[in-house]
Amino acid sequence: MGTEARDAIRVLIPRLSSPEEQALALGAFEPGATLAVMEAVFQRLGGALFGGRALEETLAEKTKEACGSPAAPAAKCGKCGRVSRLKAVEGRELESTLGKLTYRRPVYRCRRCHRTFAPLDEALGVRAGSRMSPRLEEIAARYGIEQPFEKIPGLVGEFTGCHPAHASMRRAALHAGERAEAVLLEGVRKAKEMGTGEHAERGSGSGGTGTGTGKGAGEKRVLVVEVDGTTFATRTEWRRTKRGREGKKGLRLVPAAPVGRSGGACRRRKGGDGEGQGEVGEDGEASGGRATEYREAKVGVVYWMSERIEKGDRGRLLRAKRVVHVGHYEEFAWRVRAAAQEMGLTKGDAVVVLGDCSEWVDKVQGEFFPGATRIADFWHVCDHLAEAAREAYGEGSGKVKPWLRRMKALLGQSRVEAVCRAVKNLRPRPGLGEKRTEALRYLTNHAAKMCYQKYRARGLPVGSGAVEGGCKNLVGSRMKRAGAQWNEPCGDRLLKLKAAFENCEWNTVFPHSSLSDLKRPILSAVA
Repeated sequence: MGTEARDAIRVLIPRLSSPEEQALALGAFEPGATLAVMEAVFQRLGGALFGGRALEETLAEKTKEACGSPAAPAAKCGKCGRVSRLKAVEGRELESTLGKLTYRRPVYRCRRCHRTFAPLDEALGVRAGSRMSPRLEEIAARYGIEQPFEKIPGLVGEFTGCHPAHASMRRAALHAGERAEAVLLEGVRKAKEMGTGEHAERGSGSGGTGTGTGKGAGEKRVLVVEVDGTTFATRTEWRRTKRGREGKKGLRLVPAAPVGRSGGACRRRKGGDGEGQGEVGEDGEASGGRATEYREAKVGVVYWMSERIEKGDRGRLLRAKRVVHVGHYEEFAWRVRAAAQEMGLTKGDAVVVLGDCSEWVDKVQGEFFPGATRIADFWHVCDHLAEAAREAYGEGSGKVKPWLRRMKALLGQSRVEAVCRAVKNLRPRPGLGEKRTEALRYLTNHAAKMCYQKYRARGLPVGSGAVEGGCKNLVGSRMKRAGAQWNEPCGDRLLKLKAAFENCEWNTVFPHSSLSDLKRPILSAVA
């Protein structure tokens, strides 16, 4: 076997920019070099020296074709359709996984919509204003849904050799989140066209195979919709203005700027009155000009019962659709409805809505899944009972666990009235009793959703373990890091992007993606 490739790399080593890189490359040819050193050097140098040069030569050919001789004097604007005149032939420099890329292309200016565009950039899939190649933006987005943005340049540099600024990586990830949201809104538009009747006149996706509960061939398919909410910290900035809202000097609330052209998640905005940001906590001035508040991210998991595998007291999902949204329950519910229709929901299918007994969860079921079976999450009910028991017997008392075991057994038999009597018999310590009253109110108001014996006989789930796991995996693992505070629009976009990855829909955000083979079923543990 010849050594042409190795010799070619050795010849090109002196062209490297720094003595450190040259020394690193020469180390791979020494007798004592390990496999890890050789692999890292040849991967980085082979790509930079051969792949980078080949890519630049290909771009040069495309530029020559685009510019022509002379350059095309006019091009059609993609926004308004008006023929636009040539502004100039400008150069552009991009960071890529193969090093810096430089090419020239014609730039046009539309007089009607005042838009500046470059057809070659659009043909190459390069985002306007970006300093990174599409492949590097995809890597930034993939790391961004898992790691803090400040760490991403180091992680990317470790494997590719390029070190873009973390602000550029953040902008790339958040713009990818915008594209993920655009895909979701298209699904919402189709769902609104189909309506929320019982249930839809037709399905738009592939439904579950077999029957819903796996019991008989003549039974209806059952689609389970689990919903829950979890909070994460957001921030609102304060700054002194010359004139307040009512024309007087003082402080006024200014929300952190959403990502637009600048994309800065930490930038201040030159206006605004804080509308929609919620109430500000008492630590607003004490936190260095920033008020910390908590926003709820609503999470939903949609799956067919036929695609849930039971293993002991736990289950695993062969396929599921995850939805996350920060905002009003109606916006979230439309996204859940769209996910259900994409899963193949049709008029003859049964639907189960499973979650806690929050008012907004009941509205999701009543307004968007009329006729669905509403189940109160068994473990949420047990949490209320546990709080009442600890209030009566004291924290750490040995009487709490035996009492709670008896209540769980009664709940499993759908004996809600017996549970209510047992809660009434609790004798809280002096000055307490709030938890007992709250548990009684919870049981009395939602007893119709606690027919657990009947639900289990039908093979239906009574615990929302899938959505609880979704809250942890989608929201908690990224948004609830120590000291993390998010601008609300930025956090919502990042959650949409992470949901697209968990749903194996990454290729809808990055059609060119090498990760588009992530369509395999992902097993998810549920309680």
